[in-house]
Amino acid sequence: MTADRRTLVGLGAIAAVLVIVYALVTGPLDRSHLIEQLVSAGCTAIAVVGLTVVIGGSHQFHLGQGFFFGIGAYWTAVAAGRWTWPPLLALASSVAVCCALAWLVGRALNRVSGLYFAIATLALSLIGVSAINELREYTGGYDGLLVGRLSILGWEMTPGLRSYLVVWAVALVGAWLAIRYLRGRRGRAVRAVGGDEEAAKAVGISSGAMRTQAFVVSSGFAAVGGGLHGFSSGFLYPDSFGLVASVEMVVFVIVGGAIVLGSLVATGALALIPLVFEQLQGRLDLVFGVVLVALLVLLPDAPTAPWKWKWFQRRQ
Repeated sequence: MTADRRTLVGLGAIAAVLVIVYALVTGPLDRSHLIEQLVSAGCTAIAVVGLTVVIGGSHQFHLGQGFFFGIGAYWTAVAAGRWTWPPLLALASSVAVCCALAWLVGRALNRVSGLYFAIATLALSLIGVSAINELREYTGGYDGLLVGRLSILGWEMTPGLRSYLVVWAVALVGAWLAIRYLRGRRGRAVRAVGGDEEAAKAVGISSGAMRTQAFVVSSGFAAVGGGLHGFSSGFLYPDSFGLVASVEMVVFVIVGGAIVLGSLVATGALALIPLVFEQLQGRLDLVFGVVLVALLVLLPDAPTAPWKWKWFQRRQ
């Protein structure tokens, strides 16, 4: 079986599981109130897929994905609401804005790597929340911001099934695009830089350009996820896009082995925790903290280099 066919089979299996989960949650389990959380997990999954390009591709420990997730959400909400742009144009413009910001930040961080890169991107998450609060005229600050639903030619992305289908369909398509990118010429160059920077330079690959490119691609995915989060939830709050959100995304990538499909499955699986343990509803931050500490203890290389795992190397 070819790699492309295995990818399609994997995506098909994930899609089938998502259909079954929805049927169970709204049917026999009678927990339809958790659909909102599954939709939110789908939005996060889109950003996590992008983060996998950076962590699993260029091997940079990126702690600022929540920043771009938030920029995408708020820019889309303001453009579609305050400026009355068509929703899809607002979403597309948020991708352009996030990619432009990521290019500038990526260029500035070209000379740092490892722990220094992680600290620099961590600062982005802190800056993002502060910026949202300072621009309260547009963002609503800590009071939050109401967001209209995505509406195209009379079709509206209402809560429930429609939001669930749209968000997870975009996540699956995004995963396929990310995999195609990593397997393409530019993606192979990004992975070469992540695998052995000196060897990549020896064959004429610019490590700085490739790392910046991975950073930009990742931010584009985060913008789409953030924009859909606003449309599906109908409300934005700054703390949803801070450091905790960024750390959660990193946990999803590490648990997923720093590969696209694994990270997608990890995001969905960890979002299902409240379905299994109802008492953990609203305490997911505690769960993610425990998972991260467990990884630190059991897999010492996990937080900084999941690509060093033999399991991961066999799948590259």
